[in-house]
This record gives sequence, structure tokens and C-alpha cells, in this order.
Amino acid sequence: MICIGCGLQRTTTASLTGRLGLVFSASVPRTAHWATAIWRSGDTVQRQVGELGLPLWSLHERMRSFLKPFRKSHMKFSKIILFSLLLNLGFFAQANDLSEKLQSSDYVLLMRHALAPGVGDPANYSLEDCKTQRNLDTVGRAQARYIGEWLKAQGIRAAEVYSSVWCRCKDTATLLNFNGYKVESALASFFDNPEKGKDSNAKLQTFIADKIKLKGTKVLILVTHHVNILEFVGENIASGDMVLAKVNPKGVATSYQLIPRPTIPLKTSPG
Repeated sequence: MICIGCGLQRTTTASLTGRLGLVFSASVPRTAHWATAIWRSGDTVQRQVGELGLPLWSLHERMRSFLKPFRKSHMKFSKIILFSLLLNLGFFAQANDLSEKLQSSDYVLLMRHALAPGVGDPANYSLEDCKTQRNLDTVGRAQARYIGEWLKAQGIRAAEVYSSVWCRCKDTATLLNFNGYKVESALASFFDNPEKGKDSNAKLQTFIADKIKLKGTKVLILVTHHVNILEFVGENIASGDMVLAKVNPKGVATSYQLIPRPTIPLKTSPG
């Protein structure tokens, strides 16, 4: 397979800058706290740069002017701030790349449901009764919520979300928080019947081919199982991981990019 969208890194810039932001909070003089707040989230940086209407060099100069009184004792901190800004601007380019691709009719986003400990389902489970199935645990539910927030931070606002009938997929789709979801039989697991893999994949390809013709600029998000994604692109992915797949008009994947699930940032108590 050919890797597309290589700007999408396995360790996301968003998570890296989030960690840096926590370091800044602990290191900055109180009079410089307003500056560090700009780097606390990707959305804030994008908004502040947009509202100021400043090119990067101008923002750089203003920051240098503001930090001049602290230059001798905080030179390292100033360099870290500028480095963080560059990382964030790189993150926006990547985010725009992802959202722009998904708004076209050439790309779809497949996602494996968030963490549901175990393998398969208990004996005699029923698709009509979630209590009999393997379900998301607390960590999995937190993962699904954060993935939804992360996708919105990439610029994805309007999306059509489809889910497998299994409750762990439906719960993941719900927690992504994109105004609901629809159950789609083409996303159903064939884990218990591996011989149905090819037929299931053909059904999924047909479904995608039909949807990309009509979705307009809405993003197509498909929440399914690892066996379905393995059959579709040949990649066995972890819980909560995503695949950005480029597809042809027949819904067949021609290339793809693995997007590991974003890491939930650690919370710290105020200093």
C-alpha cells in the first residue's frame, strides 16, 4: 500500500504541544501567562492568529518585544514558546489537510470502536441486548469522547457517521458527538464467520461507492470492527485507531493512512 497524507504523524503534534503547554504553565513568569495561554490548544492558536491578522514574522516580533524584559533570565523559555508556535502552525496545516481530503469524494474515515476489553463476544450474546455483548469500558468511553473532540479540532464540523449494529460501535459513534449516527449492515462484524469476509467487504465497498456520490462536503465516518478494516485495507488496527482511506468510484481502497488514536492529555492541578 502507498502511504498518503504523510503529514499525519503517528505521534500527533496536538498531543505534543498539549504536553508542552503544561510545561509552559509551570515555567512562565506570571506576567507572561497571557502569552502562554495562546499555545494551550490548537483552536486557540488558530483563532488568535486569525483575529490578529498577523503573518508569522509579525507575531514573532511582537512576542520578542513583549518578552524583552525577561530575555536574560528566560531566554530558553522564549525559544520554547517560538518552537511551540511553529509546531502548532504545522499542526494546522496537517489538520486542514485531513479535513480537506475528507470533504472530497475521494476519501473516507474508518474507525475501529474504542476500547472494549476482551475478544469477540460472550457465548449466546444477542445483538438486541447490549448487556450480553462485549462493551466499552470507562477508558473506552473516554477515548471515544476525546477522539470526537480531536476530529473537530482537525476542522471536521459536519459528518455523516455510520456504525455497526454492535453496541460497542454504536456507543463509540454516539460519543463522537456528530449529531447522531445511522446503523449500517455493511459495517457488521464477521468475526464469528470469517468465511464471510470477502462478501462483507464487497458490501462495504458498494456502500462507500454509493455514499461518496451523495455526501457533498460532509465527512464520511464509518465505525466498525478490526476484521472489517483488515479486510478493507489489509491493516490490523488497535481500538480507537482510524484509517484515512482513498477510494475509487467503486468504493475500493487504493491507498490509506493509519491514524493512531490521539492520546488523551493528562490533567494537572493548578499551580
